[in-house]
Amino acid sequence: MSIRPRKHTSPAVSRSISLNSISTISSNVPLPNETLYSIFSRLDSVKDLARCCLVSRQFNACVYSLLYERLVGVAAVKSCLRNGFSSWVRSVKLVNDGVEAVDEENGGMLEMRNERRMTPELWGILWRFKGLRAVELVDFNQAALMLPELPASKITHLKLTYSSESIRPLVQLVRSTPLLESLTLIFSSIRPELLSSVFEAVPLLTSLSLHQDSRLDKDFVDSLYASCPLLQDIRLDSVHITAEAFHTLLQHYGPQLRSLSLSFSAHLPSLSLALLGSNAPRLEHIRISFAPFLDDATVKAIFMGCPLKSLKLRYCGVRDDTLTAAKRYGRMLQRLEFYECNGLKNLNALVGPDPQPVAADVQSQGSLTRLRVLKLTWCRKLSLSRLTGESEGFLKIHTLKLNRCDLFSDEEIRNVVRECDVKLITSIGRGREVKRGVIQDDRLCWV
Repeated sequence: MSIRPRKHTSPAVSRSISLNSISTISSNVPLPNETLYSIFSRLDSVKDLARCCLVSRQFNACVYSLLYERLVGVAAVKSCLRNGFSSWVRSVKLVNDGVEAVDEENGGMLEMRNERRMTPELWGILWRFKGLRAVELVDFNQAALMLPELPASKITHLKLTYSSESIRPLVQLVRSTPLLESLTLIFSSIRPELLSSVFEAVPLLTSLSLHQDSRLDKDFVDSLYASCPLLQDIRLDSVHITAEAFHTLLQHYGPQLRSLSLSFSAHLPSLSLALLGSNAPRLEHIRISFAPFLDDATVKAIFMGCPLKSLKLRYCGVRDDTLTAAKRYGRMLQRLEFYECNGLKNLNALVGPDPQPVAADVQSQGSLTRLRVLKLTWCRKLSLSRLTGESEGFLKIHTLKLNRCDLFSDEEIRNVVRECDVKLITSIGRGREVKRGVIQDDRLCWV
């Protein structure tokens, strides 16, 4: 009996044989995902992992997370592009060692934290990811120094933090995104009148967010509408917009406006804000901060004219009549938030039975029956102990968040939870850092 010497195969051949054997086994007798994951985790090559994803859906589900954990560095990104895997990448991060890609369920997201490493070659590589849809540049000043001529991309969301006075790199970047739908600009040095060249390059824009300490006048709004007539979501943070410019904004975008955020709007009179009720029939989301002239009558006018789904008020002088207006006319309201609105005193105006019901035609629309989340933060004068009325007349709330509203005790919280049929509650303050409660067997149990 002769013994033949054992033939040694190369690592590449053994790897190929093992992968073929796995494919044969999985086609006849499917292996558990845990077993496949354990096998694939021993592969060191990104190229092999990328090819395994193309074998079957089961292989793809097991290798998906492994591949994105390994995709670190410019060389790995180039390898991914050469193997036709660029359409799978949804998130790319620039870290100290290079580029890191991670999948995101809600669309592609590019986030870069160390733009000093940006080179024209890396810009070109990133722009070749076919699945990339969102880009965030935390410090665009350094990255703009290496910005080459970029081809047109399918990016739809762009967020930039920019402090340079030069507008040229910004215009060059947005021109490579002709399909851009959402634009967020955080800057302090660029004059608003210079942004007209940026808006001209993105005519399909539907969402605009400006964060800057500047003043917007009527001419800026007219120029914006001439370049971007499709805007539906407008957010102006730390932007001082004049009353005339606000009226022009409602005249142009009011019929199609869906979301509006105004911060530091102390100079806007209540009559200007009340025009939202008559000029924005599709407005669903409002966020207003630092508006001392916002009164209860203005909020009532907005509720009566707009199908609001969420209302967020911060540092506003509203009182209990605002809660009553929300209860009577907020037929579509799903989320209600108040932050440091110290004019609010009696929560019963919102959650308790209405002592003076409104007209039958308004009541028939189901006033405040869809409210899911009520959040109250730093409302120091608000009390929860004045709940009176029949139990069946109380508002039903799914989630209640109380942060630093210190004029109540645990017993008063249990009262509102019981009457309003609250399912989940979060409370912060009065010696509790964070307390979360759930309802079990009709009892409030802190988690």
